[in-house]
Amino acid sequence: MAYKTIEEIYPMTLVCDRYDGTYSGGRYTAWMCDPWDVPVEIEESDRPCALFWDNYTLPVGKGTTPLQAMEDLRIKINEFNEETHKRYGLLE
Repeated sequence: MAYKTIEEIYPMTLVCDRYDGTYSGGRYTAWMCDPWDVPVEIEESDRPCALFWDNYTLPVGKGTTPLQAMEDLRIKINEFNEETHKRYGLLE
């Protein structure tokens, strides 16, 4: 499934980054999940937070504004879905 608009992504949770993007790479992050499913590591102290971001591989939108983070998430989800479909031979 390709998301053409931000409004099609549900659920989505926006988070103002605790470290202002130092570890995540964005002042705001957008997650394709409910708020209670956002990983708690993003709010941990410096080392656990840095380790989390160094190893996290699923799509997360990042940006200097909430809208940029949401649009980045839309793009990354579409790329992730396309790569996954190609890997498993699901694209026609």
